[in-house]
Amino acid sequence: MNIPFPSKETLASFFKTGLLIMSASLLLTIVLKTSPELRSAGSYAVLDNTPIKQIRTDSPRVVLSFNTSLQEPKDLKALLALLQEQNVSAAFFLSDAWIKQYPEEVKTISSAGHDVGYLLETHKNKTDSDVLTEGAATLGRLAGTRCCYFRPALGEYEQSLLAEAGRQKLSCILWNMDSEDWKDYPAEAMTNLLLQSPKLENGSILLFRCDSKHLLEALPFIIQGLRDLDYEPASLSALLRDGA
Repeated sequence: MNIPFPSKETLASFFKTGLLIMSASLLLTIVLKTSPELRSAGSYAVLDNTPIKQIRTDSPRVVLSFNTSLQEPKDLKALLALLQEQNVSAAFFLSDAWIKQYPEEVKTISSAGHDVGYLLETHKNKTDSDVLTEGAATLGRLAGTRCCYFRPALGEYEQSLLAEAGRQKLSCILWNMDSEDWKDYPAEAMTNLLLQSPKLENGSILLFRCDSKHLLEALPFIIQGLRDLDYEPASLSALLRDGA
């Protein structure tokens, strides 16, 4: 039986198709290797479980993030008013005990347009994975939006926790700049500590505690100082979505 030999046009078509497939495969490999923190614009789906200390971006924007643990939200209204006055969208990480004790405040933070994440603290009678699952779900219900972020309270984590977070499409958000406000530095010292730090770069994530003694006094100077250095405080979700 004679098998017809493919024409030159057919061979050329096969060759071009093969090149296109190889090019697409190579491009996908490069993207996955060089962008470990890449997220889709809609869901911020995690492609790996690497904790994020600083967001990759060419844009001169930074994130202000606030931890709240067991403290009463006595200064929360003033803090939210200050952020609104400064036109700043921040990220708040809320602990399990705080969420359960102050559910209305959770709704207030979210409705003000700030990102909310779950602040994971160790529980004696539950695994971190179980606490994360339950806490993120509770936070999402109160905030009226799916919880996309979590933060280990002390920045410490096990790989098993990151794997579980990945399954739940939760990004682990840490920080590369600590205000050290728990040391009760005066406002001027706290401001200088941050603005003069060599760690201050595009995509930096700054850490504050909601109950720190001089936070409300220092924050206007910190925000203005960042802007004087051409850094604009931006929302976590926006920077993750738009980051290079």
